[in-house]
Amino acid sequence: MVRELAPAQDEGFRGEAKARDAALVQRALEGDTTAFDLLFYRYQDRVYTLCLGLLDDPEDARDAAQETFVHAYRGLRGFRGRAAFATWLYRIAVNTAHSFARRQRREARVRETMKMSAGDNPVEAHLTHLLRRERIQAVLRDLPPAHREVLVLKYYQDLSCEEIGAVLGTSMNAVKVRLHRARQAFYRRYQELFGDEDEDL
Repeated sequence: MVRELAPAQDEGFRGEAKARDAALVQRALEGDTTAFDLLFYRYQDRVYTLCLGLLDDPEDARDAAQETFVHAYRGLRGFRGRAAFATWLYRIAVNTAHSFARRQRREARVRETMKMSAGDNPVEAHLTHLLRRERIQAVLRDLPPAHREVLVLKYYQDLSCEEIGAVLGTSMNAVKVRLHRARQAFYRRYQELFGDEDEDL
């Protein structure tokens, strides 16, 4: 479980990160070629994780993440700083992942869920963790894109509802409603696929 910061501490941390990012963006716009590299290194893992959650394919996620940064670099002069750089970048990543999903839809592969149970052996415990992760990905794969993206942004990227709204271009209240419906849809589909089997995990 991700450790949560206290509200004041969390707000201060996010404010400092936003200021550092804004300074790097300004340096990049002024011709400092290393500034965007620093932004890339800071966000590459998070962008990849976001793309992986939306695409469920490591190779596609790597390509989408790389394309996200290409789009961000080319469109940097269009970044006005009204939102945090991370929010702007995540919005590009979501749009890029959706483009990849449309291109890959005809070639989508159906993967069978692993069938195994765990004992006390550490190796088996690790395999059980992988099985649970595979099941979560299988359920996410079956959800509509609107449900999938809000769950990924919330639970993979640990964004607040306000931040998710900024990424998706909608209100915080709309995000809360979508998140509630997405959770319900996820739970129903998980029970349909794995309800009886999950008791052993």
